[in-house]
Amino acid sequence: MYLFLRLFFGTYASLFGAFVFMFSGFNTAWFFWPHVNTAIWTPWVFLTVYQYIYTDKKIYLPFIAVTMFMLNVAGFPMIAVMTYMSIAIMVFLFLLFQRFPLKKNIAILLHLALFSVLGLMLSIPFIYPLVELLSWMGDMGSRHGGNGFSLNDFKLFIDPYLYRYPQVETTFYVGILPVVFLFL
Repeated sequence: MYLFLRLFFGTYASLFGAFVFMFSGFNTAWFFWPHVNTAIWTPWVFLTVYQYIYTDKKIYLPFIAVTMFMLNVAGFPMIAVMTYMSIAIMVFLFLLFQRFPLKKNIAILLHLALFSVLGLMLSIPFIYPLVELLSWMGDMGSRHGGNGFSLNDFKLFIDPYLYRYPQVETTFYVGILPVVFLFL
């Protein structure tokens, strides 16, 4: 993250941003899960994509494919999807505000699409076993759509031991004091 932020900010601001990224609540909460293994590749994808669209040097294209490959095989597909959506927003805004000629915009988008697909194709032999594993694990129907929380789950904001022990993805304890301040 430091290298990406350094393109826009000074040393201290970039260090601060890198520390905020490293010790964010998301990375801290999911430290021992594959979420963080995947999220660490997000700044590298941002860096390589930005370097390509900013400099228009084709030397960055293989690095885009490699970082996207690493993002795909790191272990948590949803983080990869969110990174791709963020990259799409960044590229769209960059091209919109740079006001390049249409031909150059199309060339940049085609190059990015080609090397993104290359990164995806390289990762398919590694992603397929994950799909097989998830289908072997049984019904994942509760993971489709909606928010997945019942009204009782919201009681966990106050009492994390409502179900005798905290449960992954349903326990979020904020304590009683924030709830009191919420109503003031």
